[in-house]
Amino acid sequence: MLREHAAGVTHASIALAVGAVLFLAAFYVIGLYRQAALADLRDQTLERAAAIRARIEGEVNATVYLAQGVVAYINSGSQTEAGMRRAMQAVYEAGRNVRSIGVAPDNVLRYVYPLAGNERAIGLRYDANPQQWPAIQRAMRERMPVLSGPVELVQGGRALISRTPVFVDGAYWGLVSLAIDVSQFLRGAGIDGPDAAVHFALVGVDGLGERGGLIAGDPAELQQDPIRMAIRVPGGSWELAVVPPGGWALRDTHLLVLQLGIYGIALALTVMLWLVLQGRRNAAQARSQLQALNAQLAAANYELSRLSETDPLTGVPNRRGLDEVLTLEWRRCRRHGEPLSLLMVDIDQFKVFNDTYGHRQGDECLKRVASTIQASAQRAGEFVARIGGEEFMMVLPGIGDADARAQAERIRAEVEALGMPNVGSTVAPVVTISIGVATRSSDATITLDALMEAADSALYRAKREGRNQVWTVDLGESQPPGGEA
Repeated sequence: MLREHAAGVTHASIALAVGAVLFLAAFYVIGLYRQAALADLRDQTLERAAAIRARIEGEVNATVYLAQGVVAYINSGSQTEAGMRRAMQAVYEAGRNVRSIGVAPDNVLRYVYPLAGNERAIGLRYDANPQQWPAIQRAMRERMPVLSGPVELVQGGRALISRTPVFVDGAYWGLVSLAIDVSQFLRGAGIDGPDAAVHFALVGVDGLGERGGLIAGDPAELQQDPIRMAIRVPGGSWELAVVPPGGWALRDTHLLVLQLGIYGIALALTVMLWLVLQGRRNAAQARSQLQALNAQLAAANYELSRLSETDPLTGVPNRRGLDEVLTLEWRRCRRHGEPLSLLMVDIDQFKVFNDTYGHRQGDECLKRVASTIQASAQRAGEFVARIGGEEFMMVLPGIGDADARAQAERIRAEVEALGMPNVGSTVAPVVTISIGVATRSSDATITLDALMEAADSALYRAKREGRNQVWTVDLGESQPPGGEA
């Protein structure tokens, strides 16, 4: 009797010990599941935030870039009041986010479109306006567009203000400003409205990043451990803070079922399956650790691959990244019977620039030229890469020779309009580029190597003919801008 009692006590002790172990194991597994579910939720939110950031940057660049249409008209040298009005109207109609356009020669507002409701602004001297003058001085000093605001408009609504300095023959001429509707801009970026997939706060008034005030969204999201992403805008940065619609709390019925199932099994099989479950628990821990190590290795490999395909100085893809994209686009265009154009770009007399200003300024020159070329990539599939030294290549899938020539000429003019001094150059007093253009028409049978050689030949011809120009080439002959390819 005593032995049976002792055995019962022993069995009970074993059962209690095994039950405690199993319940702890169950609690641990559920905790791992919760961590994995939360990590998956964060990954999904991170992907959505990255997509939103890309759309915001795209909307900003596309809208601010519209001012270049008016800048190009001013640089044509034949301004008239009617012509200026037509140029402003064209930009206004092309920009879905643009509320109004202002042109200020010598920093005095002379032209506004649309004029209705803005008549009182005519004659405004920016240098006498302490609220706006600092941003304008910055745009003049950096020779680049500056995005400030948002500000409350007298006619209602809020607007971001883009200020693009205009330089004619290297000298400051004045300013082109765009008032960008904040609500329309956010809807265009897909971040605001009933279909938005996340809750957000966007900060960085006047391009001050996380130090700037609230631009849009709910400031309470900043206190919810949000996913934070920096957004580059002309003249500064914004910060996007994103959380999922329900916050980070997990509301998963699978988790409740998992809890009940594990605890039920632990209660029913405490004695019989203790050793088996103990072994399985150890095996599960080993598998979990192995999976974690594999995940870390995969993430490290992905980051290494990404870095190996990106030029660390300019931030655009390098030759390795170009080879992969170019091969894919070549096959796709050939399969769908579409044309494919290549732009080979070279900075004129870059060695002279480096010798004159030093490698630090040379690096800055490369970054500004790369940024200008990248900003022109407005269509889907367009791709820019640095292929070595001061050379870049731009891939234009679905673009024929005439449009490719026109885009190359715009890029050339925009780089020259940056007005970066290059006193040692024999081409121009500022930094310029030469571009070779080659196009594979939809019915051509040439190889990809032949197309790349043709673009390189066109670049060589542009440099031989004096630089700071665009040349096109086919397998038989070369043509200057405006010639037939």
